[in-house]
Amino acid sequence: MAHYSPSERGIRLDIEEDRLNINHVPYKTTFHESGHFIDKEKGKINNFSVEYGDEIFEKTLRQEANDYLDKMLEEMRKAVSIKGISPEIITRDKVYSVLSERLKA
Repeated sequence: MAHYSPSERGIRLDIEEDRLNINHVPYKTTFHESGHFIDKEKGKINNFSVEYGDEIFEKTLRQEANDYLDKMLEEMRKAVSIKGISPEIITRDKVYSVLSERLKA
């Protein structure tokens, strides 16, 4: 179960499960728990992450995450292309898998 742990100062979740969850948009839980983390780290008593009625906080985090994934996709495709391998074999799902493994480490 995904949760923010103040005692561990971190978030516990399965990012791949959050990405593939059919009950909500990808990474919704990740962004939600990140909001709790930021609230606590900034010493906020109220929830900084929900002060914005138009969900700009979550939208901004999602955009930054997508930009990062796009950058990773481009870099991975360049790396295989240099080796003479077709860059099309590198899909966004592959990038998700690599990122998920990095986050588990």
